Amino acid sequence: MAFVAAMQEEAGFSEDLARLSRLVLEHRVEEARQLAAELALRWPASREIQHLAGVLEPPRVRSGDSSLRGRSFRRDHEWLRAHAREYPGCWIATYEDRLIAADPSLETVQEAVRTTLGHQGNVAFLHYQPDDQP
Repeated sequence: MAFVAAMQEEAGFSEDLARLSRLVLEHRVEEARQLAAELALRWPASREIQHLAGVLEPPRVRSGDSSLRGRSFRRDHEWLRAHAREYPGCWIATYEDRLIAADPSLETVQEAVRTTLGHQGNVAFLHYQPDDQP
């Protein structure tokens, strides 16, 4: 009897894992997040389920740098809404309402940020503007 119960439990686990995998492969992220959280409670001893539940958690912004706390990116967003299309295929760095650099090379933009902002370089806003051309 215990053997049958163990086999049924293993089959249930495999079905749950397959269902979660299918949602991820189908890019149904929100459904996968919800299911992963449920499965983490149902299968607390499964390292695989616990890992997937952690990976699928919604993104969170964290900063160990206290100088970043309180920095509003509102002006950066406004600048990007008004000007980002002028730089297709480029990485764009802004600081508040000012363009620091725009270039297809991320390294070039990062160097410009370091040169321009110095110690403040870590508070520049970086954005990649896709090339709208097919």
